[in-house]
Amino acid sequence: MQSLLPETNRSYRERHTFFLIMMTIFMVYLLFNAGQPPQQPNVDLDKLLIPPQPVQAEPAEQPTDSGEATPTIAATEAEPAWVTLGSLNPDSPYRMLITFTNQGAAPSRIELNTPQYRDVQELSGYLGQIVADQRFADTAGDGVTIQVVGHGTPAHKFGLEKDDKIVQVDLLNRNTRNQESTEVKTFADLRDALLNTRPGDFVDLIVVRNGNRIEQQIQLGQYPMDLIRPETVPTTYEEYRSMGGLRGVDEKSDQLSFLMTLQQINEQQLDLPASQSVSNAGQRGMIKPDETLGIELPNVGLRKEYWEIVSATEDNVVFRRTVPQWNLEVSKTYQLQKREPHSTRKGDGYELTLTVAVKNLDEKAVQKIAYQLDGPTCLPLEGGWYAWKAGPGWGQYGIRDLVIRGDKDKSHVISNNEIHIDKVDVRSDFTPAYIGVDSLFFQCTLKPDKSPTDEAWHNKVFPIRVGIKNTEWIKLTNVSFRMWSKAKELQPNEQIEHVYTVFAGPKDTAVLKEHGLSDTLSYGWFWFAAIPLVSVLHFFHSLGMTHAMAIIALTICVRLLLFPLSIKQAIGAIKMQQIQPEMKALAEKYKDDLQARSKAQSALFKKHNYHPLSGCLPIFIQLPIFIGLYKALCIDAGLYGSPLISSSVRWCRDLSAPDMLYDWSAFWNWLGWTSFNTGQGALALGPYFSLLPVLTVVLFLTQMMITMPPPTDDQSRLQRKMFQFMMIFMGFLFFRMPSGLCLYFIVSTTWGLLERRFIPKASAQPVADQTIDIEPLEVKKPSAKTSTNKRGSKNRGEVVPQKPEGKFAKWWRELLEKAAEQQKLGQQSKEKDKKKKKR
Repeated sequence: MQSLLPETNRSYRERHTFFLIMMTIFMVYLLFNAGQPPQQPNVDLDKLLIPPQPVQAEPAEQPTDSGEATPTIAATEAEPAWVTLGSLNPDSPYRMLITFTNQGAAPSRIELNTPQYRDVQELSGYLGQIVADQRFADTAGDGVTIQVVGHGTPAHKFGLEKDDKIVQVDLLNRNTRNQESTEVKTFADLRDALLNTRPGDFVDLIVVRNGNRIEQQIQLGQYPMDLIRPETVPTTYEEYRSMGGLRGVDEKSDQLSFLMTLQQINEQQLDLPASQSVSNAGQRGMIKPDETLGIELPNVGLRKEYWEIVSATEDNVVFRRTVPQWNLEVSKTYQLQKREPHSTRKGDGYELTLTVAVKNLDEKAVQKIAYQLDGPTCLPLEGGWYAWKAGPGWGQYGIRDLVIRGDKDKSHVISNNEIHIDKVDVRSDFTPAYIGVDSLFFQCTLKPDKSPTDEAWHNKVFPIRVGIKNTEWIKLTNVSFRMWSKAKELQPNEQIEHVYTVFAGPKDTAVLKEHGLSDTLSYGWFWFAAIPLVSVLHFFHSLGMTHAMAIIALTICVRLLLFPLSIKQAIGAIKMQQIQPEMKALAEKYKDDLQARSKAQSALFKKHNYHPLSGCLPIFIQLPIFIGLYKALCIDAGLYGSPLISSSVRWCRDLSAPDMLYDWSAFWNWLGWTSFNTGQGALALGPYFSLLPVLTVVLFLTQMMITMPPPTDDQSRLQRKMFQFMMIFMGFLFFRMPSGLCLYFIVSTTWGLLERRFIPKASAQPVADQTIDIEPLEVKKPSAKTSTNKRGSKNRGEVVPQKPEGKFAKWWRELLEKAAEQQKLGQQSKEKDKKKKKR
């Protein structure tokens, strides 16, 4: 029996329970948050960086008896040095100029010399990337020392030499039209001076060579496309734009390409990155890359140390470094492919052979040896503020993703969205047929030179995030991949040697096909429209047309194919204008009965053989063409860098990008809307005002006003307003789309307006002279005795049976009836409210 007396200990037990709950919450908080560093205030970039969790993952604990060999070889001692392969001269037997650094024996820059593949976003004059590493360029502060003079660059053509020191630059100020002199003390002075130049300008450089001052006049060229270049993560559009120009490796640059180290020596081995078990998806701000990515085994320094340059020619360089603790020698050899004379292959010259070797110099065998090799990094970021990269699946892709295919698998894309959160998808005992980093128009892919029947070379293959992640600009995240070779026992003087072919070139359909990479081009669901469109564009271009003219020719072909449907659509619009008086009369008669009006209008449409949706058919047919052409313009490098008028005209210099008429970025910065220039967001249009999207929308509105009949009721007025708002929305949608796509719609819409001149106009017969049947026609079932009226029959009194109503027509009629009924109820509600207010 429950007591009805008050419980004296109840308040005490409630306080005790509350205390236990709070203690439990506090202990759970300490358990999951102990040891995490406090968040830093937003002061500068370094303080904004959020380290990954956990910060450090040490290699597995090693046994005390590691079985190390007695060192018998000397350690490699080398100073910072740089070497180039190939040439920037398009008439040379090479397609590219590659600058190597002996720090990590890695390429720091790959520049393509094909005139079409130039840097369309970098507008300043090009001297040549004479500084490969900024950290050694101006240490004394009395000039900039030239570290590299690449063959075929303006610096090489006009006689600059390695170790020359630039101390002064004389150039023409384009604003004042006066000749100005700039004293060069630091690298920043030289860079800022050259940013004020334009391709074709002449500059006078004063250099110090062997203690003598020499004046040298140089004509600047146009910036080539840097397929790989030093990179730091941009936080604003201004930093994004400053990534071009004269620039070398600095302390904040992301890691270089194709770095390697030893993954296993006997029982010592590197673990997987710590980020494989901890996602950064919930963190905000600037997130550092996983620091465990740079860990090496004890006494093995291969990633950041300087290698010996054994030999270097114009197309071959050999790097070597020893590991004395284990009596091992590691070498990396790069061999640049030449173009075959008189070859018709479009893809010749885009390959680089990389040979990795680990040799045992000890007198006894090494039980287990394996190496670790990273992929390419820092591919172009062009399109970072406007591009929407296409992929085989749903969702948004990054500017750089991974493409991978096994010997028996299909091509697969690992999206930047999966990599930037440090989600590691490890593939074990797997040697890919190819794996590479895929950007908008360019690709750098690694292909092991291995037969599919051979044993797998690799123990693990997985993607990695190598750059700082800006959570406000995620699609710019720098990604790569990592490969672990299988452990192998090495006898004295035995070595592991693996050969890889590196493709570094454009995503041109012909080029990729020649290199077996055609399946890395993904056109999405509308591939059946995109692939023929690309073929037609390339066909017209092969006839000598510019790509702009090829797009116009393609548009004309599409419009000619759709001409019958367009004529039918225009005739339907004329019919709609002719029956407007009858529509207006129906609206007046059934003003208060919307359901009856809908039935009467349906009967009127049947009487005049008009279907309201007949005008939508050409639009639905053009939808795959629109999406297919968009995909083609977004990923096909054949259209990259093609201007609308000429490459000398700055406006619309790239049909694969917005036309960029006017730079209004300073205005948005003045308003404080700095994120507007990055293009991240629905209303962030970017740093440039573009003209072609505005012209496209104006033509759309003009076509709508001409083709659509004037509204006769509330429903038609609402429909007209919806179309107007849709046009405005399309203006925002088109603002960051390729200018080539806008060109297609401008030509197509203009063609449609011209078609109207060949179609008879609607008769201007007054309403009084027209026969208006405002009664809804009843659909009667024909009797068995009723004969049908055949075509050409002279008996006009015969009754023609009505065709059975289709499912779509029935659905449309019921939809209109429901809408009319809801509108009627709404009007009745408004009238009741008005009467109440009057009372």
